[in-house]
Amino acid sequence: VTTETTPTMLQVNRMLLHWYEPMDKWTQRAIAKNLRSRAYFKLEQIDAKFKLFQHPTMQVLDLGCTPGGWCKYLSQKKHKTVGVDLLRMEPIPHCTFFKTNAFSDTLTEKIGHFSPFDAVISDMAPKTTGFREYEGAQAADLVLQALEVAEQHLSAARQHSIFIAKLFQSVETPVVMDCVRRSFKHVRCYKPPASRSQSRELYVIAEQLIPENKRVKLDVDPEEAEELPAVELFPLLNPNKKKPNNVTADGLPLF
Repeated sequence: VTTETTPTMLQVNRMLLHWYEPMDKWTQRAIAKNLRSRAYFKLEQIDAKFKLFQHPTMQVLDLGCTPGGWCKYLSQKKHKTVGVDLLRMEPIPHCTFFKTNAFSDTLTEKIGHFSPFDAVISDMAPKTTGFREYEGAQAADLVLQALEVAEQHLSAARQHSIFIAKLFQSVETPVVMDCVRRSFKHVRCYKPPASRSQSRELYVIAEQLIPENKRVKLDVDPEEAEELPAVELFPLLNPNKKKPNNVTADGLPLF
């Protein structure tokens, strides 16, 4: 007699690691270490470079946290994490999970007593469609929505106020970066080694939230990116400008 059992979300994700992801060294390492996803290594590499989570007992909000790669990394550093996702996540020590839309009106009600946070992080990405322009626009929109959550749940008065979000290189990139710069004193972007070489993903790394009354208002609608004047930092919008060696194909500076 055989019986069928429903696999847990963690088991499903590990099966996906075996079946669907190209078996590069980072996927192999994630499987060998029994991790939930290769995203663990991305946050580990971001932290190693920028020293963002070196302080004790930080409180972090992880948007779109399932399957839990970033929560697992933060848990091992003993940080307290609040994870939010529409998909269920298997329990992780030091992590409180809410199955809800990260951008819903009820989010504050659910996480209010944990706020403010030291960091708001997002590894969310749109579903792949094969249409690069559409995916780039969708990814930019996710970053801007995550930025709104960060502005609401980070505190400029705290010593640490960190924002990390995944971004796809696209025509919207300069506008997204400009929006983040208006809210944070230090803004950089970085592609960790664990990202696939052919991937267009980058991570926006922002520190030190600017108090709301000192932020410069954005005069241009983010949907009107093509109407922005060319900016020297971004050869994408200024094709006649010689591109430095430390930028991406779309002119975004790498660190």
